[in-house]
Amino acid sequence: MRAFYEMNYVLVPDNQPRLTIPFLDYPDESDLDGGTFPNGNYPIPPNMAIESWPKDTGSLSLSQWQMDVNKTA
Repeated sequence: MRAFYEMNYVLVPDNQPRLTIPFLDYPDESDLDGGTFPNGNYPIPPNMAIESWPKDTGSLSLSQWQMDVNKTA
């Protein structure tokens, strides 16, 4: 994996295990992706890159795309 500093996203396979992410603010305005309120359920790999990772922390935003069976995002 390499860092791409313009717009970060991670392609993950369909079988990537999903992690439960609790929303502390505005859970009713969030896409829970199959989770149970107030928790979301997302396919997050253990080595996921974030903005300015690994050198800086920057603003820690996250965008993901899940790779479909045709290997397209």
